[in-house]
Amino acid sequence: MSHTPGPWEPDYWGDREIDIYSADGSLVCQMRGGSTDEEDDSEPDARLIAAAPELLSELKRMLSLWEEAIGYEKDWMDMGYPARAAIAKAEGGE
Repeated sequence: MSHTPGPWEPDYWGDREIDIYSADGSLVCQMRGGSTDEEDDSEPDARLIAAAPELLSELKRMLSLWEEAIGYEKDWMDMGYPARAAIAKAEGGE
């Protein structure tokens, strides 16, 4: 199972109401309200969510280039574990 292809774009409407759509017009998610009355974090959260497909793609690309550059040396490969874990999490793995 894969995620909805990007790019994703936020559509701001109403007070603290944001919908995020894929390029084909499919609704990816809806956001309603911020975490507190004093601070509305809806817009920054929406930007982060909308950037998710590009972030995942670039992380994969950068990890691949980095692995090629270091020549798969054990000591350096361990440094890529957090990036690999983040990719696995985003793709539904552990």
